[in-house]
Amino acid sequence: MRSLFILVTILNGSMGNLRAQDSIPLTDKILSLPDKLFGTISKKTSHLEEQLTKNTARYLSKLEKQEKRIKRKIARTDSGKAAAIFGDIDAKYNKLRRDAANPAFRGDGSGIYSGHLDSLQTIIRFAGKQGFLPTSSSDMPGKYESLLNQMQTLQGSLNRTAAIRNILDQRRQYLKTQFENLGYTKMYRKFQQQVYYYKAQAEEYKRIFEEPDLLEKKLLSVANGIPAFRDFFNKNSWLASMFRLPGNDPSSLSTIPAGLQTRDMVMQNLQQRFGTGVDLQQRINQGVANAQNQLDQLKDKVMKAGENGGDVNMPDFKPNNQKVKSFWNRLQLGTDLQSQRSNGWLPVTSDIGFSLGYKLNSKSIVGIGASYKLGWGNDIQHISFSSQGAGLRSFLDWKLKGSFYISGGYELNYRSAFKKIEQLKDLNAWQQSGLTGISKLIPARSKLFKNTKLQLMFDFLSYRQVPRTQPLIFRIGYAFSKN
Repeated sequence: MRSLFILVTILNGSMGNLRAQDSIPLTDKILSLPDKLFGTISKKTSHLEEQLTKNTARYLSKLEKQEKRIKRKIARTDSGKAAAIFGDIDAKYNKLRRDAANPAFRGDGSGIYSGHLDSLQTIIRFAGKQGFLPTSSSDMPGKYESLLNQMQTLQGSLNRTAAIRNILDQRRQYLKTQFENLGYTKMYRKFQQQVYYYKAQAEEYKRIFEEPDLLEKKLLSVANGIPAFRDFFNKNSWLASMFRLPGNDPSSLSTIPAGLQTRDMVMQNLQQRFGTGVDLQQRINQGVANAQNQLDQLKDKVMKAGENGGDVNMPDFKPNNQKVKSFWNRLQLGTDLQSQRSNGWLPVTSDIGFSLGYKLNSKSIVGIGASYKLGWGNDIQHISFSSQGAGLRSFLDWKLKGSFYISGGYELNYRSAFKKIEQLKDLNAWQQSGLTGISKLIPARSKLFKNTKLQLMFDFLSYRQVPRTQPLIFRIGYAFSKN
């Protein structure tokens, strides 16, 4: 009952009419505004739909240009073959654009199931059916219907994306066959990469959507603890429409998203094609056995491809998993510390550095940074903070093996004490450093830091410095976590 009360509170925004023996935490009251709940879900849903639409338009444009480029290249030697292979490229891609914008387009009938979207929609429908929505707000029924329609629209976008993806994959297979027959295998490599990244980008958008925020986590957690909701989910969710979950009634199943088939629909189709009775069961068993054999063969291919570091569909292409991530998700903020000890208890100076890196791919990261040299004084009895220098940095880390990286960088260091920023404008006082060495990443057991970075670097420009600086540099760094 307490979980039911919390769900009512989250959706209703009022605690006055609830009487519970156990006190409800203040955090539950803070999360109780229905406008905030509906607004959060609506914003996230519309954002994913917008991303899917832009992603499809962007990659269709890239693929169209790539096909035209290959067609022109082949036409230089044989215009007839070029026309026979590609046909009317403009017409094909214009049709794909119209299909991508058509809500009724289903392609081959395939679809994408989003468990997070299914759960959210079922919770909202459950709240509306049970009368948990506030009645004091006259526009709440409209917001309720609008949010459900928005979720249905998003599911349609997911299904259209899957349909376009399948069409492009078929196109890729067709061009691969044609080019192999003509000996033009290398020509379509960029085309197949664009098809791969289109699929991978859509999956990345969906993965981000599937990660619930704080309010959604609370809502899902509370709803899952209500037996009435679990029973409602087993009877009315999209998942229940595809499979007969425990306790559901086939007559009460909700309408499934376009492109997803129920178990009954599959059985009805089989009966129409093969009839009923023992013969149908034998055919099904035989089909299951054949499917299992094909899955085993596919598993062997996947294992072999994994061992060779390749991809099953594109053995000549190693994907860059960072390419489908947003610019902000490829950035990595870090800090490091380097100290020079004195004969006493305290270091003479400490270089405190900050860095901003950009992940080029899974193996390398490039970035810039800055440092500040803090002076501590002579010893424990004579502590005195002072500005002993500053630095500008650039770096490149390339993965060698496991957690070891080859690191390099170029730095400019101002190694003199200063009291005013104007003193740093003297360019002749800055010294150059060229660094190369080894770094090791150690996973950090902290919510703030992602990992610890140990660096041993050699400054091959140190011998040019006057006075000469130490050639070996040891630094301890930390990469901030985004979680």
